[in-house]
Amino acid sequence: MNSSGISVRELKAEDFCEWDKYCENNLASYASYSIWTTILPNLGCKPVFLIAKDRDNKVIGVFPSALILRRGYRLGISTWADGRMYAGPIADSPEIAQELLLAFDETCKKYRISLIRIIVNPWSRKCSIAESKLQELGYKPKTLYDSLNTTALYWI
Repeated sequence: MNSSGISVRELKAEDFCEWDKYCENNLASYASYSIWTTILPNLGCKPVFLIAKDRDNKVIGVFPSALILRRGYRLGISTWADGRMYAGPIADSPEIAQELLLAFDETCKKYRISLIRIIVNPWSRKCSIAESKLQELGYKPKTLYDSLNTTALYWI
């Protein structure tokens, strides 16, 4: 837990209901839900679902993501579906979004990831908070699919 009372850690099975309820209440795509922690390993990815909680143990942010660890490249990604669904960080404030992104950045450094790709939802206020934080952290925005989604890339 940091000085502002935010704790960020990887999702555990006992958090699934809280995680899914938070996603449901914040217009998250189906690619954001906890079921993906069991699907992604079958696709050859390591799920990294980060959950942020406050001092009262209330969920205040989530970041569904995964690592693709292949011979020749190592990629950190936000979860996606069909290349158009969004599952970037969703948080109650810019500070929480930043904590989630920093925790993901640390995980990527631990696994020696060379590129991070995060897709955020331009229509969700909470994702647009995350998008501005991504830019502050040095991510370069790139628009795909005729502005239907926004991708932020970060070379480590």
